[in-house]
Amino acid sequence: MRRSRRSRITGREYAIAELFDTTGLEAEPLSSAPDEAFPLRPFASGNPYHEELANPPVNALEDDPVRLHRRARRAARRGRRTDALSAYRELLELAPDHIEGRLELARLYESGDAGAEALGQLDEAVASAPGRVDLLVARGALHGRMKDYRAAEEDLRHAIATDPDHADAWFNLGVVQLRRGRLADAVGSYRRSLATDDEQPDAWYYLGEALHQLGDIDGATQALEQASAQRPSDPRPYQLLGRILDRCARTDEAKAMYRKAREVAQR
Repeated sequence: MRRSRRSRITGREYAIAELFDTTGLEAEPLSSAPDEAFPLRPFASGNPYHEELANPPVNALEDDPVRLHRRARRAARRGRRTDALSAYRELLELAPDHIEGRLELARLYESGDAGAEALGQLDEAVASAPGRVDLLVARGALHGRMKDYRAAEEDLRHAIATDPDHADAWFNLGVVQLRRGRLADAVGSYRRSLATDDEQPDAWYYLGEALHQLGDIDGATQALEQASAQRPSDPRPYQLLGRILDRCARTDEAKAMYRKAREVAQR
């Protein structure tokens, strides 16, 4: 009697077996290369752009400066410093003249106490765009924070020569002059900055500090009141007003200012 071969697969497995017959594959030796002769894109031949798609560019999306910049900013915003540094470096390797990327990388370096690296990025930015006043101001301000006051003043005066009404340049020049003890010069720079833009609580605060040290109590008080009105969340103007009022023997008012400074600082 003829013996028929019975299959153990039925239903869905049977349908698969019918469509993808495996006869003859059992016990065949494996190829030395994985997936040899197996088409990873079996239907690509029907695509008129088949040849163009065969070798897509490596990291095509990541080679876009816009995407890299977005990725770097996102990482920095989320506090992933290492990822942000890596993305900014990759961005600048691809687009060396990406000024905003250099500025942001410089700020990231400085926030990690890497002042020399930050300065290097600003040097590159100024070299790439020597006519941009904001880059000179940024580098001058960084020189000032690094206590290289001569280089700071040189950059800031260069910026002012290019744009005499640049409020940030005058403000940062005032900061450098105040730190060097040139109080009258600092007062002049702060006033020039505020003449251009009077909505600067920091400029009002430092003007008050300089006037206080010069002994102009009324001028200092007015400046500090402007600072506290524009930024009520800053305890520094209240603290300095307390010191000034103490100096004037207005004890109760001084205590009120000290109390206000503590309340603001605790918020």
